[in-house]
Amino acid sequence: MKTIAHITDVHLHESFPLEQNVDPRANWNRMLEYLAEQGIREVVFGGDIGAESAHTFFFESLNHFKVNIVLGNHDLGELATVSAAGKDGHYYLYEDEHYRYIVLDSSHDRLYKQQVAWLKQAVRTEKKIILFVHHPILEVPCYVESKYAMKNRGAIQDILFQTNLEITVFCGHYHLEDERMEKNVRQLVTPAISYQMVKSPKKIIDNSTFGGRIIHIHPHKIDTEVLTFRNEVLAP
Repeated sequence: MKTIAHITDVHLHESFPLEQNVDPRANWNRMLEYLAEQGIREVVFGGDIGAESAHTFFFESLNHFKVNIVLGNHDLGELATVSAAGKDGHYYLYEDEHYRYIVLDSSHDRLYKQQVAWLKQAVRTEKKIILFVHHPILEVPCYVESKYAMKNRGAIQDILFQTNLEITVFCGHYHLEDERMEKNVRQLVTPAISYQMVKSPKKIIDNSTFGGRIIHIHPHKIDTEVLTFRNEVLAP
């Protein structure tokens, strides 16, 4: 069994989380301490690191973990040093005996043509697929969905549905927990390290909790557990 932590949407050094009376840096440190205590050494960060001024702290804090980075819409143009997959984005794949892992770059709120063409080739496998991307690929009825969904996700859905493979998608962006299944695609949205959004058509922020997800990957199944911590709300 392989165990991975999926943590996302920390928004370090940004003003908006502080305006919600939460401290993303304290939450981040608390999460990494918890993972270390549990002996979890592999992390997939799901996007939205935050302000460029936080990048040195962010990457140094992960020195003792094996890390894969997914870029989010708050990471636009600032992380060229981590991109080795192509000029139009930070996307790549890797494999083990049972699974192909695909990392997509939706930092521009879409996948550009070159990445879509690459994905069509990347899903050509007989293995099960685990896909990491910042934006949800399946619709999640909520406020963020109505305002900030991936713009060309229909094309991505078509590629995934046509494979008939067992595909598990891990994503963030919406600052809430959600799990849903459509055809052959199971999608799990991981709650944010910073603040949450209530699953509602209205913009309702919940600053009481932060969290992440632990993924247990077995040869023939994937189990997950959501981590939820109480936010130490800052004084207004």
